Amino acid sequence: MNEKSMRSVDYEYRSNATSASIGTISGYCMLFNTPSVDMGFVEYVEPTALNDVDLSNVVALFNHDYANILGRVSAGNLSLKVDDKGLFFALDVPDTTLGHDVYTNIKLGILKGMSFSFVVADDEWQLENGQNVRTITKFESVDEISITDRKSVV
Repeated sequence: MNEKSMRSVDYEYRSNATSASIGTISGYCMLFNTPSVDMGFVEYVEPTALNDVDLSNVVALFNHDYANILGRVSAGNLSLKVDDKGLFFALDVPDTTLGHDVYTNIKLGILKGMSFSFVVADDEWQLENGQNVRTITKFESVDEISITDRKSVV
């Protein structure tokens, strides 16, 4: 059960340049009580699934690639906040080649996805109208969030 997984959500990017970075993007990388894409099953995340999960060392990546790090909570350029809707993030995009490429592609509408990787501590499965439905009730960890080129399931 403690297998690392990744999920994606549709995302609307917003940007706002600051003096400390080339711009800030923000939005939700995880939505509560919202069905996932069909992965052979549909998945939901309960609003309490992140309770007591340490988010202090989560990194922001491009396409789940640790060679493409854009930010880190502990470095101060990534912030995460759990609210009633889901896991909200704000990333001050670094003034790097990767940062410029990602930020430009967001502004052009080329990059439109968000994803995250996680380990589940507890979940429930049900069969609803012939469809397997998984509800994540508790995460063990969330390791990274990723800006992606499309909605994908890994």
